[in-house]
Amino acid sequence: MKWSKDGEKVCIIYDDGAVIVGSVNGKRLWGMELHVNLRLVEWSPGGQSILICTSKGQCLIFNSLGNPLSTIFLAASGGLPPVGIDWCKGNESHDENFQFPKLVRLHYFR
Repeated sequence: MKWSKDGEKVCIIYDDGAVIVGSVNGKRLWGMELHVNLRLVEWSPGGQSILICTSKGQCLIFNSLGNPLSTIFLAASGGLPPVGIDWCKGNESHDENFQFPKLVRLHYFR
C-alpha cells in the first residue's frame, strides 16, 4: 500500500495481482486484476503515475486513472525478489509523452 505524495490517493496491491486505487475519502477510483505476483508500488513524485513491480522485476507504469503507460524489465539480482522501488530523485527531467521521470531504481537484499 502506498499513498500519493499529496496524501489524496492510495494504491493497494495484493500478492495475487489485484490493484485498487482509492481516494482519501474512501471512494474507490479504479481497480484491476493483473494476474501476476505483485511486490511493490510507488507513486511518481507528482502523483500522475503509479509504478507497480512484480516479484520477478517486471515494472508496470500506469497513469493515475489506471491506463497502462509502459512496462520496463529490471534485471533480477540472483533470483532474489525486489525489496524496494523508487523514482530516482536526481533526475528532474520528464518524458513529454508519459509525464514521469525517466529513471527508476529497484532495490534487492543480498
